[in-house]
Amino acid sequence: MASCPALLFHSCVWEPYSLSIKGQSITSAIETQHNANADAGVLLSPRAYVQQLNTTIRRHLAPRSRFKSDHHDTCMYIERSKNENIVAYQANLIDSKTGEPVKSGANQSCCSFNTADPLHAYWIKINSEHVARRRARGEVEDTCELNTIERKLAYGCTASVVSKEKFLSEVLPDKALRAAASREKIEAIEHLCEEVQPCLCKFVALSSWSVWMLRLPPLVEGADATANATPNTDKEASPLPRGGDEGQALPMRDTVVVMVAVIAGQLSVLQKVYVESIEPKHFYQLPKVAYIEVHGTSLTTGEPTYEKLTN
Repeated sequence: MASCPALLFHSCVWEPYSLSIKGQSITSAIETQHNANADAGVLLSPRAYVQQLNTTIRRHLAPRSRFKSDHHDTCMYIERSKNENIVAYQANLIDSKTGEPVKSGANQSCCSFNTADPLHAYWIKINSEHVARRRARGEVEDTCELNTIERKLAYGCTASVVSKEKFLSEVLPDKALRAAASREKIEAIEHLCEEVQPCLCKFVALSSWSVWMLRLPPLVEGADATANATPNTDKEASPLPRGGDEGQALPMRDTVVVMVAVIAGQLSVLQKVYVESIEPKHFYQLPKVAYIEVHGTSLTTGEPTYEKLTN
């Protein structure tokens, strides 16, 4: 199975670009005769397909009202069998120019991951009994940190922003493939890396499962100038918005953070995870994970994806 970055680049950027080259070679002469102002470069540039990928991913995101205290930069969350409390995974973003933290990517045009600490896992207390106890203690917020045991044995995760070299080796894992790749292909991979700032995430509950966190830059700044420059390659499944946020759960002017993974063999936007646990019989014992259900949305079809995972 190809890695997530390899699928992301080949299926969403390079293959559509290659198909456009083939189609353009047949029709370019006719188009040129009928439209002297036609800009074939926009249609054929790999950068345009990177932008199209940004648009496609955004179309598969849910509004940030999924649960109480939801946050714009929460890119994944865990529901559990034990109770309604949620473990949220929120990206830590900084202003790319100043290096200062930003509250969220909403209305932010120039922000990136905090490379020292890209991802923050914490509790959102929803269970009514837990909330009542917090209120009795005078606590008005329903978010709190994971404790040491929870971080190390249950819901913790590690996240690291990868370099261009690492990303290139993920997309083209074979040295011979990298040596044979054209300069244009290498530049397209590097541009994708620059655009999404890929971050490799590993979860304690399933250490062998790789998830990639991506930072999607805004598609418009003020005016919607860039929307029309993107190739509309999937008209039936996901029509490209022209000059607005139609079909988008989050505004195109926002910086958006998502997680992508291979779910049931399909490259997918990761939506949420459900953990079925076996609770201990004695206070000195720890709960055990029975299984994990992963829910996502296929980037190819737009249909829900699902996989049941065990360690």
